[in-house]
Amino acid sequence: MTETIPIKKQIGLPPPERVHSHSLGDHHMSTSLNRRALVAGAATLPTLATSAVAGGILQHDAELIALGAELDRVLVGRYIPQAKKDHEGSLSLNAAVDQEYLELEAAGVRLDDTQRLWVRIAVVDRLRAAAPQSSAKSKANEDFWDEVHSDTMEICDEIFAIEPKTLVGLGVHARAASAACAHLRHAGEDNAVDFIGRVCRMLGTTALEDDIEEPTA
Repeated sequence: MTETIPIKKQIGLPPPERVHSHSLGDHHMSTSLNRRALVAGAATLPTLATSAVAGGILQHDAELIALGAELDRVLVGRYIPQAKKDHEGSLSLNAAVDQEYLELEAAGVRLDDTQRLWVRIAVVDRLRAAAPQSSAKSKANEDFWDEVHSDTMEICDEIFAIEPKTLVGLGVHARAASAACAHLRHAGEDNAVDFIGRVCRMLGTTALEDDIEEPTA
């Protein structure tokens, strides 16, 4: 009689272990937790990157940024409000001068550029004579601008003495350049002023001229 050898014994395999259902559940839960942790970690990357960039900017251009804030205290607190008032006053003066031109031309007088300048001076003198207090105001205004221009240029010189390391620092330079070169518009250097304005906008800052021309709320 032939003896039958059990297959398991013949192959020499150990008996199969019982797989508990909760083991699969634990594995699934572990995988889910790992996935959640990965997603949560990825979500913090933009914030960490932003913080790192901001930290780098502050580290490299901290002095420039501080000087830019100091410049803005002068520009926003003193320069721009008075410039807007003066601009409104110049509009009134220009209207009076234009009216004078029209009356002279209606009377048959043709004015060249030099004569137009003298007419303008005459209108200014007439307006000052009509308002005696305007001379005192004009002197006070001149003193005010002498002080503001001096303070502005002192800070701008400090800014220009520092080489920027980031685009933010370069933006501080551009803003300072727009303040230091504000007079160029009156000197007929429109291209230079326009170029500085474009650079300011490209760097995410505002040219001084744009702040002054912005309508008063």
